[in-house]
Amino acid sequence: MIKAVIFDMDGVIVNSIPLHFQVWKEVAEKFGFVTNQDLFDEVNGMDTISIAKYVVEKYNLDIDPEK
Repeated sequence: MIKAVIFDMDGVIVNSIPLHFQVWKEVAEKFGFVTNQDLFDEVNGMDTISIAKYVVEKYNLDIDPEK
């Protein structure tokens, strides 16, 4: 029987935001666009595929966001 459920809204228990930002910087480098804190702030909270679609559209990239 489940006695408790913990929802971690980033920063309450674990702050994974710096890790997410680093990963998106690496993705940006691999796919030829530049990311910075402003862009990251725009997409923070979106799911991964939504971020990918947003970036592809914003930078007019000729890549499949599913990649």
